Amino acid sequence: MRLNPEIFNKLRPGPIPLKRWANQTPPSKVTNPMATIVLFARYMGLKEIPYRTIEKLRFDPYFRYCFYVFLAPFLVYDKDSPSAKVTRQRLLTILKDPDAVTNEDLGRGLSAYLNNFLGLMPGGYKREQFKMIPDLAARVKVITDEVDRVLAEYGMAERANTLAAELNTETSYGEQIEFLKLSLKVFNLLVENHGFDRDRLWK
Repeated sequence: MRLNPEIFNKLRPGPIPLKRWANQTPPSKVTNPMATIVLFARYMGLKEIPYRTIEKLRFDPYFRYCFYVFLAPFLVYDKDSPSAKVTRQRLLTILKDPDAVTNEDLGRGLSAYLNNFLGLMPGGYKREQFKMIPDLAARVKVITDEVDRVLAEYGMAERANTLAAELNTETSYGEQIEFLKLSLKVFNLLVENHGFDRDRLWK
Protein backbone atom coordinates (compact mmCIF):
# COMPACT_ATOMS: atom_id res chain seq x y z
CA MET A 1 0.00 0.00 0.00
CA ARG A 2 1.55 3.27 -1.17
CA LEU A 3 2.18 5.93 1.45
CA ASN A 4 1.22 8.71 -0.97
CA PRO A 5 -2.42 9.61 -0.13
CA GLU A 6 -2.90 12.03 -3.04
CA ILE A 7 -5.13 9.57 -4.89
CA PHE A 8 -7.91 10.46 -2.43
CA ASN A 9 -7.85 14.05 -3.70
CA LYS A 10 -8.63 12.75 -7.20
CA LEU A 11 -11.72 10.73 -6.27
CA ARG A 12 -14.89 11.66 -8.08
CA PRO A 13 -17.92 12.60 -5.96
CA GLY A 14 -20.64 10.04 -5.47
CA PRO A 15 -20.96 6.53 -4.03
CA ILE A 16 -18.89 3.63 -5.35
CA PRO A 17 -21.01 0.54 -6.17
CA LEU A 18 -19.32 -2.72 -5.28
CA LYS A 19 -19.34 -6.20 -6.77
CA ARG A 20 -19.91 -9.15 -4.46
CA TRP A 21 -16.77 -10.78 -3.06
CA ALA A 22 -16.79 -14.28 -4.51
CA ASN A 23 -14.66 -16.22 -2.03
CA GLN A 24 -13.73 -16.34 1.64
CA THR A 25 -10.03 -15.60 1.20
CA PRO A 26 -9.01 -12.07 2.21
CA PRO A 27 -7.84 -9.73 -0.56
CA SER A 28 -4.21 -9.73 -1.63
CA LYS A 29 -2.08 -6.73 -0.74
CA VAL A 30 -2.18 -3.97 -3.39
CA THR A 31 -0.30 -0.69 -3.66
CA ASN A 32 -3.23 1.63 -4.43
CA PRO A 33 -4.71 2.85 -1.10
CA MET A 34 -8.20 3.41 -2.51
CA ALA A 35 -8.21 0.00 -4.17
CA THR A 36 -7.22 -1.46 -0.80
CA ILE A 37 -10.32 0.11 0.77
CA VAL A 38 -12.58 -1.06 -2.07
CA LEU A 39 -11.35 -4.65 -1.79
CA PHE A 40 -11.88 -4.62 1.97
CA ALA A 41 -15.41 -3.22 1.56
CA ARG A 42 -16.26 -5.96 -0.93
CA TYR A 43 -14.77 -8.62 1.34
CA MET A 44 -16.88 -7.34 4.23
CA GLY A 45 -20.06 -7.50 2.13
CA LEU A 46 -20.77 -3.81 1.52
CA LYS A 47 -22.84 -3.09 -1.59
CA GLU A 48 -21.44 0.40 -1.94
CA ILE A 49 -19.11 2.90 -0.34
CA PRO A 50 -21.48 5.76 0.52
CA TYR A 51 -21.31 9.28 -0.87
CA ARG A 52 -20.54 10.77 2.57
CA THR A 53 -17.60 8.41 3.00
CA ILE A 54 -16.16 9.36 -0.37
CA GLU A 55 -16.51 13.04 0.50
CA LYS A 56 -14.73 12.45 3.79
CA LEU A 57 -11.92 10.62 2.01
CA ARG A 58 -11.63 13.47 -0.50
CA PHE A 59 -11.67 16.46 1.83
CA ASP A 60 -11.11 15.52 5.47
CA PRO A 61 -7.45 16.06 6.42
CA TYR A 62 -7.27 12.99 8.66
CA PHE A 63 -10.03 10.46 7.85
CA ARG A 64 -8.12 8.80 4.99
CA TYR A 65 -5.28 7.92 7.35
CA CYS A 66 -7.52 5.62 9.39
CA PHE A 67 -7.18 3.07 6.60
CA TYR A 68 -3.41 2.93 6.64
CA VAL A 69 -3.65 0.07 9.12
CA PHE A 70 -3.69 -1.94 5.87
CA LEU A 71 0.06 -1.35 5.65
CA ALA A 72 0.13 -4.47 7.83
CA PRO A 73 -2.79 -6.51 6.36
CA PHE A 74 -2.52 -9.35 8.90
CA LEU A 75 -3.50 -6.85 11.62
CA VAL A 76 -6.84 -6.55 9.82
CA TYR A 77 -7.45 -9.92 8.20
CA ASP A 78 -6.08 -12.46 10.70
CA LYS A 79 -9.18 -14.49 11.59
CA ASP A 80 -7.57 -15.94 14.72
CA SER A 81 -6.78 -12.54 16.21
CA PRO A 82 -9.37 -10.83 18.45
CA SER A 83 -7.72 -7.44 17.85
CA ALA A 84 -7.88 -7.93 14.06
CA LYS A 85 -11.60 -8.68 14.38
CA VAL A 86 -12.08 -5.42 16.30
CA THR A 87 -10.09 -3.53 13.67
CA ARG A 88 -12.18 -5.04 10.84
CA GLN A 89 -15.39 -4.03 12.55
CA ARG A 90 -14.18 -0.50 13.22
CA LEU A 91 -13.10 -0.06 9.59
CA LEU A 92 -16.44 -1.38 8.41
CA THR A 93 -18.30 0.96 10.76
CA ILE A 94 -16.52 4.10 9.59
CA LEU A 95 -16.85 3.08 5.94
CA LYS A 96 -20.62 2.91 6.41
CA ASP A 97 -20.80 5.95 8.67
CA PRO A 98 -17.74 8.24 8.44
CA ASP A 99 -19.09 10.42 11.25
CA ALA A 100 -18.57 7.46 13.60
CA VAL A 101 -14.77 7.83 13.42
CA THR A 102 -13.07 8.07 16.82
CA ASN A 103 -9.69 9.18 18.11
CA GLU A 104 -8.83 5.51 18.49
CA ASP A 105 -9.50 4.88 14.79
CA LEU A 106 -7.38 7.86 13.84
CA GLY A 107 -4.60 7.04 16.30
CA ARG A 108 -4.29 3.50 14.99
CA GLY A 109 -4.12 4.68 11.38
CA LEU A 110 -1.78 7.62 11.92
CA SER A 111 0.61 5.46 13.93
CA ALA A 112 0.73 2.97 11.06
CA TYR A 113 1.21 5.72 8.46
CA LEU A 114 3.96 7.55 10.34
CA ASN A 115 5.62 4.37 11.59
CA ASN A 116 9.29 4.96 12.47
CA PHE A 117 9.10 8.67 11.64
CA LEU A 118 7.74 9.10 15.15
CA GLY A 119 11.18 8.03 16.37
CA LEU A 120 12.63 11.11 14.64
CA MET A 121 10.34 13.57 16.39
CA PRO A 122 11.34 15.24 19.69
CA GLY A 123 11.68 12.55 22.33
CA GLY A 124 11.78 9.88 19.64
CA TYR A 125 13.71 6.66 20.15
CA LYS A 126 15.95 7.17 17.08
CA ARG A 127 17.38 10.35 18.56
CA GLU A 128 18.59 8.50 21.63
CA GLN A 129 19.26 4.89 20.63
CA PHE A 130 21.41 5.68 17.58
CA LYS A 131 23.72 8.18 19.28
CA MET A 132 26.36 5.53 19.94
CA ILE A 133 26.39 4.22 16.35
CA PRO A 134 28.24 6.86 14.29
CA ASP A 135 26.97 5.89 10.83
CA LEU A 136 23.35 5.67 11.94
CA ALA A 137 23.65 8.79 14.10
CA ALA A 138 24.87 10.81 11.10
CA ARG A 139 21.99 9.60 8.89
CA VAL A 140 19.42 10.27 11.59
CA LYS A 141 20.82 13.72 12.30
CA VAL A 142 20.23 14.80 8.68
CA ILE A 143 16.51 14.25 9.22
CA THR A 144 16.19 15.34 12.86
CA ASP A 145 17.88 18.64 12.02
CA GLU A 146 15.23 19.21 9.35
CA VAL A 147 12.46 18.15 11.73
CA ASP A 148 13.67 20.68 14.29
CA ARG A 149 13.99 23.36 11.60
CA VAL A 150 10.40 22.80 10.43
CA LEU A 151 9.10 22.82 14.00
CA ALA A 152 10.86 26.12 14.69
CA GLU A 153 9.82 27.68 11.38
CA TYR A 154 6.13 26.94 11.97
CA GLY A 155 6.14 27.79 15.66
CA MET A 156 5.50 24.20 16.76
CA ALA A 157 8.74 23.41 18.60
CA GLU A 158 7.60 24.25 22.13
CA ARG A 159 4.34 22.32 21.78
CA ALA A 160 6.10 19.33 20.21
CA ASN A 161 8.59 19.15 23.06
CA THR A 162 5.85 19.49 25.66
CA LEU A 163 3.74 16.75 24.08
CA ALA A 164 6.77 14.49 23.67
CA ALA A 165 7.61 14.86 27.36
CA GLU A 166 4.02 14.19 28.36
CA LEU A 167 3.89 11.02 26.25
CA ASN A 168 6.32 9.47 28.70
CA THR A 169 3.84 10.05 31.51
CA GLU A 170 0.16 9.21 31.90
CA THR A 171 -0.98 11.64 29.26
CA SER A 172 -4.50 11.81 27.84
CA TYR A 173 -5.38 10.11 24.58
CA GLY A 174 -6.31 13.51 23.18
CA GLU A 175 -2.73 14.70 23.69
CA GLN A 176 -1.43 11.57 21.95
CA ILE A 177 -3.65 12.33 18.97
CA GLU A 178 -2.45 15.94 18.98
CA PHE A 179 1.15 14.73 18.84
CA LEU A 180 0.33 12.37 15.96
CA LYS A 181 -1.38 15.18 14.03
CA LEU A 182 1.56 17.50 14.66
CA SER A 183 3.94 14.75 13.51
CA LEU A 184 1.87 14.26 10.35
CA LYS A 185 2.15 17.98 9.58
CA VAL A 186 5.94 17.84 9.94
CA PHE A 187 6.10 14.67 7.84
CA ASN A 188 4.10 16.30 5.03
CA LEU A 189 6.14 19.50 5.15
CA LEU A 190 9.37 17.53 4.85
CA VAL A 191 7.97 15.73 1.80
CA GLU A 192 6.31 18.70 0.11
CA ASN A 193 8.75 21.52 0.92
CA HIS A 194 12.07 19.81 1.67
CA GLY A 195 12.20 17.04 -0.92
CA PHE A 196 12.24 14.05 1.42
CA ASP A 197 10.96 10.69 0.20
CA ARG A 198 8.02 9.32 2.19
CA ASP A 199 9.46 5.83 2.31
CA ARG A 200 12.75 7.10 3.69
CA LEU A 201 10.97 8.93 6.50
CA TRP A 202 8.65 5.96 7.16
CA LYS A 203 11.49 3.49 7.61
